[in-house]
Amino acid sequence: MADSAIRAPNWRANCLAHRPMRFRRHLAIATCLAAVLALAVGAAAQSPFDIALEAGLAAMRANRYREALERFREAVAAAPDNLAALLAEVRAANALGEFDEAVATARSIVAMAAAPEHQAWLAAVAERAGLTDEARAAYKASVQGEWLGRSDVAESYLLFLVDIGDHTAALELARTEGWLAPDRDYCRDPLPGINRRTGMLLAWLVHPDQAPCLLQVARSLTDEGYTRLPRHILLDLIAKTDDQKLKARATAFLRARLPQHDVPTLAEALNGAGYSLSRRLQNDDAIRAYERAMAIDPRFSWPPSNLARVHINRKDYAQALEWLQKAVALNPDHLRAVQNLGWTLNELGRRDEALAIYQRALALDPDDAWTHANIGWALLKLGRESEAVPALQTSLRLDPSQRNVRNFLDTRFGADPRVGPSPFTSHDR
Repeated sequence: MADSAIRAPNWRANCLAHRPMRFRRHLAIATCLAAVLALAVGAAAQSPFDIALEAGLAAMRANRYREALERFREAVAAAPDNLAALLAEVRAANALGEFDEAVATARSIVAMAAAPEHQAWLAAVAERAGLTDEARAAYKASVQGEWLGRSDVAESYLLFLVDIGDHTAALELARTEGWLAPDRDYCRDPLPGINRRTGMLLAWLVHPDQAPCLLQVARSLTDEGYTRLPRHILLDLIAKTDDQKLKARATAFLRARLPQHDVPTLAEALNGAGYSLSRRLQNDDAIRAYERAMAIDPRFSWPPSNLARVHINRKDYAQALEWLQKAVALNPDHLRAVQNLGWTLNELGRRDEALAIYQRALALDPDDAWTHANIGWALLKLGRESEAVPALQTSLRLDPSQRNVRNFLDTRFGADPRVGPSPFTSHDR
C-alpha cells in the first residue's frame, strides 16, 4: 500500500549563497593567500544557524528525517524568523507524521508571510492532521493567488472537498477552474491541463450514474493510501451502476482492499507516513507512526499489517506473525494481510498452514498472481510438484512479468519450438 500522497508544493530549502571572492589581479601569490585566508575566516565565522540548517538538509537528502528535524529545530531556535528553516521543519515533521508540529510551524510561517505557497503547506499538513476547517481555509487562500504551483494545489483542494463529502463546493471549484463542460464524458474524454485521475473524479460529481472509470479512480486512491474516499466512491458506484460485471468487480475490490468502516483522517495519514518511512528504511520512525495510527483507530487493519512488513523485511517472522494475526482478526477480508500471513507462515516452515491461508486469499481475489505463485512455491517445498506446476502456470498467465516463475517453468519444461515462445518462455529474448 502506497504512502498517503500529499500534493503540496515541492518546496526545496536552498543552501545559503556566499558572495564570490574578489581576487586581486596584480599579484598571483597575494591572490592565493587571500583565497586561503578567506576560506579559513568563512569556516570560522559560520554561524550555528548555518551549521544546523546545512546538517538538516544533508540528513533530509539521506532520508534521515528524525535527525533532520532535530537540526532544523536548532536552526529555528537560532533564527526564529528564517522562513527557509521554518519550511524545512514543516517538511521534516510532515515526513515523520509529526503533524501537530508541522501545523504549528506552518501557522507561524503564514503569520509572517501569508504567501499562497505557504498557505498550501498549511492546507496540506492541516488536512493530514484532520483539521478540516483550517485546511479548507488555507486551500481557499492558496488557490486565490497566482503562483507557479497553483494548478496542482487546486486539484488537491478538489480531492480534499470530495473526501470530506462537500460535493457542492467541489463542483463550484471545478466551475471556477474551467473544468466543467456541457455533455462531456469525464471517463472517456480526458480534460486537458489537469491530472487524468482528477478529470475522472469529476465523473462522480457530474454523471455518477454513468461512471465506470470510478473503479480505476478508487484503485489508484487505495494504492496511494486513501481509505475513506475510495470506499465511498465504490459504495456509490455499486449502488448506481447497471453493469453487473462492473458491480461485481467493485464489490470484490471493496471487500478485499478497503476497511469496512470510515477511518479517521489522522489515522489514515499516520499509516501513510509509516509506509513512506518504511520504504526509506526509517523503520523505527515507521513503527512509531503505525503505533500512533493504531491508537487513534484500533479497528484499522492496515497499520498492524504494514508494521508486520517491517518485521518481515528484518526477517523477524515470529514478530511479523503476531501483527498479521492481529490485522486479520480485525478484518478477515484484508487481502494483503491474509497474503502476508501465508507468506510468513511459509517462511516459518508451517507450510500446510500457509497453504490454507493462501486458499483464503484466493477466495478474496481468484485472479491474484502473487497468491497463485506462493501456493506453487509452498507446494514445491512440500514435494507436491504435480500440484505446484499448475499454480505457477496460472500465476504466470495472470502476470507474465514474473521472471522467477518463468525461469523455473523454462528450466522445467523448455520452450515449444512449434509455436515459438511458449507460455513459459520470455517473449523478449
